Amino acid sequence: MLPGSCWPWRARAPYDGRLGVIAEGALADVLVVDADPEAGLDWLDDPQGRINLIMKDGRIVKDTL
Repeated sequence: MLPGSCWPWRARAPYDGRLGVIAEGALADVLVVDADPEAGLDWLDDPQGRINLIMKDGRIVKDTL
């Protein structure tokens, strides 16, 4: 592969797999929060109550939806 011909994070990724997408077969770390994360990070003051779903490496580790 030629330098600069891949996504910048792909060149540094220590594992194979699709990154940057939510799709079947992709590697995923996802948080679903009861808040607007673009409005601020106040929801981090109550992570137990405000983080409803955590997906790490494509596996759900918390689900209160």
